[in-house]
Amino acid sequence: MIKYFTTKRIMSRIKYFELNDSFIDELVCFQNEFSKDLNENISNHFTLKKSQIFTLIACSRNSIIGFLIAQRIIDSFEINSFFISPSFRGMGVGEKLLGNFIKNSCEKKITSIYLEVMKSNKIAIKLYSKFKFLIYGSRKDYYEINGLKYDAILMKLILN
Repeated sequence: MIKYFTTKRIMSRIKYFELNDSFIDELVCFQNEFSKDLNENISNHFTLKKSQIFTLIACSRNSIIGFLIAQRIIDSFEINSFFISPSFRGMGVGEKLLGNFIKNSCEKKITSIYLEVMKSNKIAIKLYSKFKFLIYGSRKDYYEINGLKYDAILMKLILN
């Protein structure tokens, strides 16, 4: 009961919105803070300002706690990076951020969303499946982390 109340209270303070210029520096710093978790896949200021890049952020008390970065390719999006701060995982932040992204994609007349996810990342795969993403392929040894190779699962969501 206490955890539910605390989580509900924290979630009520979290705001979700499109990245604007005032948060670009903070997002780059946030990514650098978690660079190992992101496998050194850090976006720079130039990349984040490109017109085909769409970024949603989740903030709590004016600090970034998560983000989703996607690249628009004609009428589809490819999610390039999706990350939630470890201290905010399991509270529904990722689910809400992904839900907002899908809603926003529909409003932008996007027809499909693509992504790849590490095969061992069962929590992420479960989240994507909850939103009706389907597996359509894989890439053997796609990720390399500390000299070890990991397979990727390719997923897509077809929007109406």
